[in-house]
Amino acid sequence: MENRGGGKKMKKDGNRMNTRRRTSPVSMKATVLGLCLLLLTTLGSTGALYHTTNIDELAITQDTADLSALFTVQRTTGVSIDPPTQEVYVGEAFSIDVYVEQDEPIRGVELKFAFDASLIHAESVIEGDLFAGHSTFFNPGIIDNETGTIVDVYGLIIGEGDVSEPGVFITISCTALDQVGVSVLDLYEVGIVTEGGYIPVTVTDGEVQVITLDNDPPYEPSDPDPYDGEIDVEIDHFLSWTGGDPNAGDTVTYDVYFGSTPSPPLVAPNVTETVFDPGTMDYLTTYYWHIVAWDNYDASTSGPEWFFTTRGAPEADLECDGELHWTDVDPGATVYGEFTVENAGDFGTLLDWEISDYPEWGHWYFDPSSGDDLTPEAGEIVIDVQVTAPDEEEEEFTGEINISNIENPEDFCIIAVSLATPVSQPQPWPHIPPIVREKMQEIYHVLHLVHIEDIG
Repeated sequence: MENRGGGKKMKKDGNRMNTRRRTSPVSMKATVLGLCLLLLTTLGSTGALYHTTNIDELAITQDTADLSALFTVQRTTGVSIDPPTQEVYVGEAFSIDVYVEQDEPIRGVELKFAFDASLIHAESVIEGDLFAGHSTFFNPGIIDNETGTIVDVYGLIIGEGDVSEPGVFITISCTALDQVGVSVLDLYEVGIVTEGGYIPVTVTDGEVQVITLDNDPPYEPSDPDPYDGEIDVEIDHFLSWTGGDPNAGDTVTYDVYFGSTPSPPLVAPNVTETVFDPGTMDYLTTYYWHIVAWDNYDASTSGPEWFFTTRGAPEADLECDGELHWTDVDPGATVYGEFTVENAGDFGTLLDWEISDYPEWGHWYFDPSSGDDLTPEAGEIVIDVQVTAPDEEEEEFTGEINISNIENPEDFCIIAVSLATPVSQPQPWPHIPPIVREKMQEIYHVLHLVHIEDIG
């Protein structure tokens, strides 16, 4: 038996195996098996179920004296439990083989089997390889887990043939119950049939010791992801944690409790990995979760309750960049500029924007003045600006251009603007006609240059 968990088995005292020599089966089943063997043998040669041989010709008889006379040979065939002893843990599944080692060719086997029903639960009986290569008539018997017996188990070769090689007659699948102790595995009313009839049998019983496991529970689940109290968690985030067990070889599974309220319900039992997909979660929602770890011996450890909050729904985010400042602009002149607009929001969002306000002075033109479905992937777009300066001289005009997210008025940005017209220079000799004034200005300029040269 595999030693799970390493060095956890208990020792047991002594060997309770029981070996018995049985030379003359006297059960009615023995007679029936012998008759069945004779009748089925005829199928291979005659094709009929019945044979004309008189029943008196049979080597098998209900007369005990005749049976005793028949079984006068000294050789015996052994029937034993394999393995003869084994230790199993409470709750463990295991199997028991009934092994036949014959001293002469045989054609059939029958037996009954007893066990301690307070320690063992028999699950099934299947035919082994003893009669491999032959057609057989096999009956798995009747299991009674209240009395701890399996009765009327038999198998025999149909038609011609026999076997001389040893092998497993049956395999009994069992489960150890919750109680500890030793169960004797008792073979009784065992019969072996050859061409000549029943032969002597040596029966060796076995035993199973059911023991408790020196088992440690699994480690407490830890290292949650998302971490406890985390915010802005993506709605498709997987849950993961650290688990395991201190006992080498133990198998650990996890129960996942998850929901949007404290003390969440169980949503996924027996998870074999330390990761769980909760599906698509809701935006801006607080979720609670915890993990219970179980080992294969039903020991468990519950982790603490954790929580996290998912991020808000994805939104577009309007951002603008640029300033517009003009100086020395002649009244009524047209000036040009630009600024940029972009969607700096979440991937996959669409921004609808517009220029919602601008200064009342001057005449303004924007290209474009609004836009739809601007994506983050599109990057910055350039807004061309054209404004005609007011007619007023010696003025400085200031203001703002307001760009708004149509879907979210609270999302807006501002571009500062200013425009200044030049200050007019005073004209000399204002009452002299313009043509004369121009000539005088030329003379003044020449004299001014001469003056500078004299100084030099």
